[in-house]
Amino acid sequence: YNIIEQAQVANSAYNINHLKDLIMFFVVGIIICGLYCIFLVTFSGVSIYSSISNNGLTLLGKIDKENKAKSKVKSYISKNDKVIAQMKKIMTNIQLNRKVSRPKTILVTSTNYGTGTTYVTANLAMRYSRSDKKVLIIDSDFNEGIQHKIFNINSEDGLSDLIEADTISQEGLSKVIKQSPISNLYVLPCGEGQIDEELLITDKIEKIINLAKNQFDVIIIDGEPILKQITSYGWANIVNAVVIVAEFSKTKIEDIMKAKNIIEDIDGKISGVIVNKAE
Repeated sequence: YNIIEQAQVANSAYNINHLKDLIMFFVVGIIICGLYCIFLVTFSGVSIYSSISNNGLTLLGKIDKENKAKSKVKSYISKNDKVIAQMKKIMTNIQLNRKVSRPKTILVTSTNYGTGTTYVTANLAMRYSRSDKKVLIIDSDFNEGIQHKIFNINSEDGLSDLIEADTISQEGLSKVIKQSPISNLYVLPCGEGQIDEELLITDKIEKIINLAKNQFDVIIIDGEPILKQITSYGWANIVNAVVIVAEFSKTKIEDIMKAKNIIEDIDGKISGVIVNKAE
């Protein structure tokens, strides 16, 4: 054999194109991150549905996410046909729940702020009022209460004034309840005064509920997050049913179970869980 040409050992990489490599890695990185985000949104959301059922809770239904206008108050009452149908289903599931059938008093609470308890309360009350029920919303969210803004009513006198009064009477209750522009729907606003949280775990709120039952078919309380404020403890103990609102892909099942344990420890009756802002 004859050696035609001696092989040479390369001293540097052949055909270097750093820009091409960077672009390729960048594109692949975006694809991987996108797939990971889709995985998180899809499976974290799906898992909450199965986790609710697997932990002995009833899934009352889901509510699709809506893009609210910047002036949030005007967009709190949904006009979306699909969401309205979902709220009707939730109302029916609450009414026919085997654990707590046809509750007259309902507390809507959550594990954290921002899950949509106010939105759920307002729209659920709308559905009840349309079913020929005389409905009262009690706004017990003293930090962010806006039920009076949603229904365009005066908030000067409200729940805080009633609780701070020396005595609570039917006449006194009637004075602070306002009729909304919606037929059969009334609102007891949170009021503008600040009260001690401890007052919401006294006999006063039970007196308010008992007097309100004389005037209304259904009473829905817009409560603060039960893991954040003790104000919902008193309501949970005396209402017929407690509804927990969870936010799709954000609320942890561990927090829902903490809320469940608190409610059951104070002899509250849980109707079930609503998954809000579903995608």
